[in-house]
Amino acid sequence: MGKRHPALARLDVLVGRWTVQPEVEGLGAGWTEFSWVEEGRFVWRMWREASGFHQRFIGTLGVDGAAMDGRWERSADGTDWALDFKLAYRR
Repeated sequence: MGKRHPALARLDVLVGRWTVQPEVEGLGAGWTEFSWVEEGRFVWRMWREASGFHQRFIGTLGVDGAAMDGRWERSADGTDWALDFKLAYRR
């Protein structure tokens, strides 16, 4: 395999362990960990496509790289999206 594309270096800030707090009544904090696979060639994406139920994740990384605010969105048809729930990732 060849070298990793230099543009992927900007995603290095995501690598590591994060505390995750869903904005869902009754749910406490958990954690998740991101790591490079395939020698740094894998770019992570989360979504779900099932008949009648589609779901996708969108996140915004803070300027300091220590916080990410995200949200899961849901859709019945994969076209019209609505908020499912929000998540806060912190280091």
